Amino acid sequence: MFDYLNSVQDTIAESKKEREQHDRLLTISTPHERLLILTISLLFFTLGIWFFTGDVKKYISADALLVEVEAPLDTNNQLVEVVVWLSTDDAPRIKIGTLTKLDFNTASGDVFSINGEIVLLANSTNPQQEQMSLITELAGGSLYQARISLAEKIDITSKLNKECEVEFHIGQVTPFQFFLMS
Repeated sequence: MFDYLNSVQDTIAESKKEREQHDRLLTISTPHERLLILTISLLFFTLGIWFFTGDVKKYISADALLVEVEAPLDTNNQLVEVVVWLSTDDAPRIKIGTLTKLDFNTASGDVFSINGEIVLLANSTNPQQEQMSLITELAGGSLYQARISLAEKIDITSKLNKECEVEFHIGQVTPFQFFLMS
């Protein structure tokens, strides 16, 4: 029984020595260790600066249907019209002049992209889509007609009545603001 008490006391003494050893600061004695500490400090400093001054681009992506392609007579810009479903939170953030990208999937599995900017965004008034009004209300959004001025003139009449994905570029924020919004 006394041996058990001695072994417990020895274990406690060893544990106390280990704690005292861990309480001491690490000593940096070689140039390699100093270089490692300097590199890690510089990395954290750079990350901290980027966190408050960097840029994170914000996009809204939505499925759409290309319904019209036209080329106005007075300008070189080509206009397209898409019907897009947007949530009630996203629609007000899209303004005239917002940069957009239309992505069409091709038969070979590639993606065909066209850049442009919003000219008009309005609630869709197509009578064929009235059946969808209840569904869109329940889903928290509605159908919008978006007219987009394309950056380059391309013949995309073959894409009429085809589904596409529209990406609206709605701005940039710092990483700090981005994490606050998440």
